Amino acid sequence: MNRWWTGGHLPGDVAKFITLSEVFAHGFGVAVLLIAIWLLDHHRRQHWLRLVCSAYGSGLATHLLKISIGRTRPNAIKPETDVAGTFVAWLPAWTERDWSHLFDRSIQSFPSGHTATAVGLAIGLTYLYPRGRWLFLLLAIAAGLQRLQANAHFPSDVLAAAGIACLVGAILWKNEPSA
Repeated sequence: MNRWWTGGHLPGDVAKFITLSEVFAHGFGVAVLLIAIWLLDHHRRQHWLRLVCSAYGSGLATHLLKISIGRTRPNAIKPETDVAGTFVAWLPAWTERDWSHLFDRSIQSFPSGHTATAVGLAIGLTYLYPRGRWLFLLLAIAAGLQRLQANAHFPSDVLAAAGIACLVGAILWKNEPSA
């Protein structure tokens, strides 16, 4: 399935939209959006820190898993590798006593931090701006598809990240009625 995403099968404008959607998932892009919300919406500032935690907390949770479960990224494996062969080690930095694995992005595929950040941001934005929920959902989905298109993650990495973000979002927003 990853080969389909990276094979150029999408129409040009759809592929461009998916590529550009990374801004909704990337740390700097999310920071710009959060700053804009802080500056423009004085009435919801009391929820701003929770929104920050929803986006970045989801990303942080996935990064803790990334350094715990070594999985080779799709762009770093041989085409004949089966799914089980993509998982390289449990706690690779600790079991192999090689601390460079903490920073080895080639074995940090599972789960997708970008996707978790985008979904966490979409959940928080949906609580603050319920009329935009379909737009936020579309941007989060596009951000997840961008990770597939970039050949940086497997579909299971993206889905697991979305699930983690939903859990983080449920914890952060469970007692908060929509604005």
